Amino acid sequence: MSKFYGWNENNSGVGIFNTRAPNDGVTGSTRGSEYAELTFNAEVADGWILLGQLGRQIIADSTGLDWTYYKLGVTKSLPSNWVAGLAYSGTNEPEAYDHYESLTGNGERLNIARPRLLLSVSRNF
Repeated sequence: MSKFYGWNENNSGVGIFNTRAPNDGVTGSTRGSEYAELTFNAEVADGWILLGQLGRQIIADSTGLDWTYYKLGVTKSLPSNWVAGLAYSGTNEPEAYDHYESLTGNGERLNIARPRLLLSVSRNF
Protein backbone atom coordinates (compact mmCIF):
# COMPACT_ATOMS: atom_id res chain seq x y z
CA MET A 1 0.00 0.00 0.00
CA SER A 2 1.13 3.51 -0.63
CA LYS A 3 -0.36 6.82 0.44
CA PHE A 4 -1.43 9.57 -1.93
CA TYR A 5 -1.31 13.27 -1.17
CA GLY A 6 -1.42 16.49 -3.15
CA TRP A 7 -4.99 17.02 -4.33
CA ASN A 8 -7.20 19.35 -2.35
CA GLU A 9 -10.27 21.53 -2.82
CA ASN A 10 -8.09 24.34 -4.24
CA ASN A 11 -6.52 22.42 -7.13
CA SER A 12 -9.01 19.58 -7.75
CA GLY A 13 -12.34 20.57 -6.29
CA VAL A 14 -15.73 19.36 -7.50
CA GLY A 15 -16.26 20.47 -11.12
CA ILE A 16 -12.55 21.09 -11.81
CA PHE A 17 -12.05 17.93 -13.88
CA ASN A 18 -14.52 18.44 -16.72
CA THR A 19 -18.04 19.50 -17.53
CA ARG A 20 -19.11 15.93 -18.32
CA ALA A 21 -18.50 15.00 -14.66
CA PRO A 22 -19.59 18.19 -12.84
CA ASN A 23 -19.89 16.47 -9.44
CA ASP A 24 -16.51 14.71 -9.57
CA GLY A 25 -13.54 16.02 -7.65
CA VAL A 26 -12.06 16.41 -4.20
CA THR A 27 -14.48 17.15 -1.37
CA GLY A 28 -11.98 17.27 1.53
CA SER A 29 -8.49 16.21 2.55
CA THR A 30 -7.00 13.40 0.45
CA ARG A 31 -4.80 12.36 3.39
CA GLY A 32 -5.28 8.64 3.94
CA SER A 33 -5.83 7.77 0.27
CA GLU A 34 -4.44 4.41 -0.76
CA TYR A 35 -3.06 2.57 -3.78
CA ALA A 36 -2.57 -1.18 -3.92
CA GLU A 37 -0.86 -3.03 -6.76
CA LEU A 38 -0.34 -6.63 -7.73
CA THR A 39 2.51 -7.29 -10.20
CA PHE A 40 3.71 -10.52 -11.78
CA ASN A 41 6.53 -11.49 -14.13
CA ALA A 42 6.97 -15.00 -15.51
CA GLU A 43 9.46 -16.38 -18.01
CA VAL A 44 7.36 -18.18 -20.64
CA ALA A 45 10.21 -19.11 -23.01
CA ASP A 46 13.94 -18.50 -23.18
CA GLY A 47 14.35 -14.70 -23.00
CA TRP A 48 10.60 -14.01 -23.09
CA ILE A 49 8.96 -12.53 -19.98
CA LEU A 50 5.20 -12.15 -19.55
CA LEU A 51 4.31 -9.29 -17.23
CA GLY A 52 1.15 -7.97 -15.68
CA GLN A 53 -0.05 -5.34 -13.24
CA LEU A 54 -3.35 -4.66 -11.55
CA GLY A 55 -3.72 -1.60 -9.34
CA ARG A 56 -6.49 0.17 -7.46
CA GLN A 57 -6.39 3.85 -6.38
CA ILE A 58 -8.85 5.00 -3.74
CA ILE A 59 -8.76 8.74 -3.12
CA ALA A 60 -10.14 9.80 0.26
CA ASP A 61 -12.79 12.52 0.38
CA SER A 62 -13.42 12.54 -3.35
CA THR A 63 -16.18 11.71 -5.80
CA GLY A 64 -15.57 9.92 -9.11
CA LEU A 65 -11.76 9.85 -8.84
CA ASP A 66 -11.10 6.25 -7.74
CA TRP A 67 -9.70 4.11 -10.53
CA THR A 68 -8.46 0.63 -11.41
CA TYR A 69 -5.36 0.20 -13.59
CA TYR A 70 -4.23 -2.85 -15.57
CA LYS A 71 -1.28 -3.69 -17.81
CA LEU A 72 -0.38 -6.83 -19.72
CA GLY A 73 2.76 -7.18 -21.78
CA VAL A 74 5.80 -9.12 -22.86
CA THR A 75 9.52 -8.40 -23.01
CA LYS A 76 12.23 -10.11 -25.04
CA SER A 77 15.92 -10.21 -24.11
CA LEU A 78 18.12 -9.28 -27.07
CA PRO A 79 21.89 -9.49 -27.67
CA SER A 80 24.24 -7.04 -25.90
CA ASN A 81 21.86 -6.60 -22.92
CA TRP A 82 19.09 -4.95 -24.96
CA VAL A 83 15.44 -5.59 -24.04
CA ALA A 84 12.37 -4.88 -26.19
CA GLY A 85 8.90 -4.75 -24.74
CA LEU A 86 5.29 -4.40 -25.82
CA ALA A 87 2.41 -3.83 -23.41
CA TYR A 88 -1.22 -2.78 -23.32
CA SER A 89 -2.45 -0.71 -20.39
CA GLY A 90 -5.70 0.88 -19.42
CA THR A 91 -8.03 1.85 -16.63
CA ASN A 92 -11.70 1.57 -15.85
CA GLU A 93 -11.81 5.06 -17.44
CA PRO A 94 -13.52 7.16 -14.78
CA GLU A 95 -15.47 9.95 -16.46
CA ALA A 96 -13.70 12.57 -14.33
CA TYR A 97 -10.46 11.95 -16.26
CA ASP A 98 -12.05 12.31 -19.69
CA HIS A 99 -11.16 15.68 -21.23
CA TYR A 100 -8.77 16.47 -18.35
CA GLU A 101 -6.92 19.74 -18.84
CA SER A 102 -3.39 19.24 -20.12
CA LEU A 103 -0.45 20.26 -17.94
CA THR A 104 0.89 22.29 -20.86
CA GLY A 105 -1.36 25.18 -19.84
CA ASN A 106 -2.53 25.75 -23.41
CA GLY A 107 -6.17 24.76 -22.73
CA GLU A 108 -5.81 21.39 -24.46
CA ARG A 109 -7.94 18.64 -22.93
CA LEU A 110 -6.99 14.95 -22.97
CA ASN A 111 -8.51 11.62 -21.95
CA ILE A 112 -5.73 10.60 -19.56
CA ALA A 113 -7.51 7.34 -18.69
CA ARG A 114 -7.74 5.96 -22.23
CA PRO A 115 -6.07 2.62 -23.08
CA ARG A 116 -2.53 2.77 -24.46
CA LEU A 117 -0.18 0.52 -26.37
CA LEU A 118 3.37 0.88 -25.05
CA LEU A 119 6.54 -0.01 -26.93
CA SER A 120 9.84 0.09 -25.07
CA VAL A 121 13.50 -0.51 -25.87
CA SER A 122 16.09 -0.45 -23.11
CA ARG A 123 19.59 -1.58 -22.36
CA ASN A 124 20.91 -3.00 -19.09
CA PHE A 125 24.42 -2.02 -18.03
